[in-house]
This record gives sequence, C-alpha cells and structure tokens, in this order.
Amino acid sequence: MELQKKYADQGFELISLAVAFELQHVQQPKDILDYVENGDFPYRVAIDKDLTRTFEKYQSGGTPYTILIDRQGNVRYLDFFRLEVVEDRIQKLLAEKPTRRNGHEIQLETSGQIQ
Repeated sequence: MELQKKYADQGFELISLAVAFELQHVQQPKDILDYVENGDFPYRVAIDKDLTRTFEKYQSGGTPYTILIDRQGNVRYLDFFRLEVVEDRIQKLLAEKPTRRNGHEIQLETSGQIQ
C-alpha cells in the first residue's frame, strides 16, 4: 500500500490479485469478493476466478508474488515480493517514456477479474 501512495502521482497503480495455491476448496471467489467488498482497500483487487490459473501461468511458488506490468501491458518482472528489488524496478519503469499511438498515451486496461 505504501508503494501505491508513494508513486500514484507518477502513474503507478497497485492491483492486488486474489489467488489460492492451496485450500482452494475453502477459498471460493465469492468469499473473497465478500471480504474485499467489506474491507478498506486503497487499491483495486482482482480475483483469479479459478484461483490457481495465475499461479500456473507464471509458475509462481507462493505468495506474496509480484508481477510488474509496464504502460504497454508487457510483463517486465516476476518474482516473490522483495521491497528493495520491487521498488527499484518500479522507479525504472516509471522513468521510461510512455509509448504513444496517434498522440495518445497507451493505457493498460484491467477488467478486475482474470479470465
């Protein structure tokens, strides 16, 4: 959350992704949605509707796991969360000039749920 506050004015957006790499039978997307809707999250929360698809796709070994996506929608970093490494990568990505198409900055659109 601190990273969101610190870099939001530079275009950084934190999106939390709810997944389950174990006990999927206990953690259902509806339960996670209820928890998020009743919580105080200063950032968007997406839910992997299958709870494991993201782990499988990115071969994650557990949480917290970090995926950094640049302004063009390219995955640029995958690893366990380590503040000093992640913050350095965020600073480098924010320093890059945004790609423009027809004079407009390209924005990554998120639906809020991994399909």
